[in-house]
Amino acid sequence: MSYGDRANMEHIPEGVLHAYLDGQLADAEAAGAAEGGRERQEIELHLAECAECRGRLEEAGRLRDRADAILSASGPVEVSPPPFEEIVARSRVQATRRRVFRLNRVTALGWAATIVLAVGVGWIARGSLAFREAVAPEASSVAADTATPMLIQAADEELANEVAGTPTEDEARLRQSELAKSRIAAGVEAPVAAPAEVAAQPEPAVERKFAEADAREREEAQRLKEVAEADEPAPPPAAPVPQRIAVAGETRGVAAGRRDSIRRAREAGDSLALREQARAEVVAQQVTVVGAVAAADSLAMQDIAFAEATWLVVDQTTAREYLDGPIATIQGLPTLSYAVGTIEGRRAVRITQRLESGAALEVIQQEVTARPADAFRRRVEALEAAPAVALDSVASVSVKWGDYVITARAELAPDSLRALLARIRE
Repeated sequence: MSYGDRANMEHIPEGVLHAYLDGQLADAEAAGAAEGGRERQEIELHLAECAECRGRLEEAGRLRDRADAILSASGPVEVSPPPFEEIVARSRVQATRRRVFRLNRVTALGWAATIVLAVGVGWIARGSLAFREAVAPEASSVAADTATPMLIQAADEELANEVAGTPTEDEARLRQSELAKSRIAAGVEAPVAAPAEVAAQPEPAVERKFAEADAREREEAQRLKEVAEADEPAPPPAAPVPQRIAVAGETRGVAAGRRDSIRRAREAGDSLALREQARAEVVAQQVTVVGAVAAADSLAMQDIAFAEATWLVVDQTTAREYLDGPIATIQGLPTLSYAVGTIEGRRAVRITQRLESGAALEVIQQEVTARPADAFRRRVEALEAAPAVALDSVASVSVKWGDYVITARAELAPDSLRALLARIRE
């Protein structure tokens, strides 16, 4: 590569410039390389003519010198290792320090545990001392209370002995000892001492007086208690609890007995006397006669023409057999119970249903027989022609339904009762 032609001058590459600066081209020339010497001469000629390349060469030289100075200043530091004996001595000192620290820590923990133990023992001892101080007065009071009756009893016995003239036990032993000494002095052999028999002594007079006083006090207290109880006003009688009409408690055996009794009455001629006899048989079978209705069902049916004591709770089959016909019920209302009875000698069935409001509706279905036809039918026609009658808050409406008279009773308006009777179905 030629760097001598100024017209076509090319600057020296950076790598070649650094190689010239480091003396690599001179080394190549010294080694006998012709190309290395020729290139070195061309570079020198170019540097003589090109100021820019000379400046680059000078800058590279300064950079190299500064790098050499930095590298020479940052050489490895000489470290002189200590002798082995010194290293062993240092290790022993450190081990001793660790052992002393461990011992000091254990000692401190031991002292702390000792202090805690001492405080705990002192606290327990203090509590025990306080407990003893608190128990001591109670024990002394108990001992005093126990000793007082014993002293009183001993004084009472001594007083009683003085009053009755009976010697005490000590006096009796003293007398026996004196008697034995006198017998020995007289040359009489002393009898072998037998077990002392305790003679039945009369009850001390003082104790007897105390017992009599206690008995009088008890009698007086009992008498005062009886007087106080007699002076107290008698509690008002409990209000009768209304009974709910119940059908669920009836057994199949009782229902079958009712049907048999009713069937026998009908086969025998369907007379009033036989029906009453059948009813008596049913009552004898412990069938409950419903005499009151549930207050929760809002059945305010006092002073009505149908005697409540004549109704007997039965099931639907027995009620149908009793009337020998269909049973009239209000469609869409649940049925609570069925009951059979007689009204003026005619068979009747009472059906209790529940209204949508929760109140109870009573439907009485009474048969229309030929006996006595005229009077009864006139009464039926009068009931149909007469307006509905409301007794207090309970309204009553009667209509004719086939061969039966249906009477509806409930805490409703008469128009509502008529609307309900229009929904009668078998």
